[in-house]
Amino acid sequence: MAILSSLPGIQVTVCVGGQDAPEHDDNDMEPNPEPNLVSSYIEAETMMEFSIKLIVQDPFNLSYPTLGFQIYVDGVKVREPLLRRVIFEKANGYWESMWGGIKLSTGDDQENCVERPFKFSEIHTSTDDENLDALETDKSLMNKVGEIVVKLHRRHKSHFIGPKVEHDAPLDAPPSVVHEKALKGQAKSHGIALGQARASRFSRKFEANFMDGEGKPIAVFRFKYRDQKAFRSLLAIRRPAEPHDEPASRTASPEPVQQDIINIANFNPQEKRQIQDLCRMFQSGAVPRAPAVKEENPSARAALKRTRVEDATVEATVEATSHQTKKMKKKERPTKGRPTFIDLTDE
Repeated sequence: MAILSSLPGIQVTVCVGGQDAPEHDDNDMEPNPEPNLVSSYIEAETMMEFSIKLIVQDPFNLSYPTLGFQIYVDGVKVREPLLRRVIFEKANGYWESMWGGIKLSTGDDQENCVERPFKFSEIHTSTDDENLDALETDKSLMNKVGEIVVKLHRRHKSHFIGPKVEHDAPLDAPPSVVHEKALKGQAKSHGIALGQARASRFSRKFEANFMDGEGKPIAVFRFKYRDQKAFRSLLAIRRPAEPHDEPASRTASPEPVQQDIINIANFNPQEKRQIQDLCRMFQSGAVPRAPAVKEENPSARAALKRTRVEDATVEATVEATSHQTKKMKKKERPTKGRPTFIDLTDE
């Protein structure tokens, strides 16, 4: 659901399979985007039908005669609904409308028609150089593919002109296979095609002039559709974290090794008696038990370390004192005709 803060109460949503499509932030926005532009990514699923849901509700203030919408898919304008102020007021400030396809005339009765729904169509790439002849055409088509855009305009009072009759579908299906060079640098995976026709009825067609000009919409809602793989390449959504083994703790104790268990039932009667006699000897104290390994006390280990350090310090002190004493003795030799001085200052 796309919302523009400057126009509270207006919501534009793409529904896929009857459900609101999850939206993801568009991190590839232009350096200086228009202030009235809302852009997001949605996920495209091959052959799934989709529709555009429009909602206008309080607190939006429809202060002009008509609010106009223009719906574009892959750069082609396919629908142009209008919300008249009189209708909005009769609905107590709530209007909702779904637009999921193009209505075409059957040629016999203007009231009856068929509707061909919008659907996502997968685009395959080829490395066959035989398709290079159509490379420029493919590039031109692919530049328009991948977006659903809804523009809003302020309009003057509308007037009824009759049923909306379409004889030719304005939307052509994208090519199913294009050369990979046509998509170079573009993470696009799908285009939009029209599904099978189903019976419908024509809508009434109204027209209204633009108050600010067609090139000055008051809001633009843009949805870039991609598949899951393209999402990951664009980093629009994060890749799922790969499972990995937790690093072993340095202080973790090693797992005990399971030893073989002796089953006494497997011994013969004589061996069983010998084992019983041996157990009695252990219990009576006739056989000395192996002394238990005394666990080293950390405080004792620290005390031992201090003792060794102190011993080393004493030894170094004794050696230094002995060396200094020798120097003093050497200086004590009297010099003939001169007084004797003893230097007790460290170097």
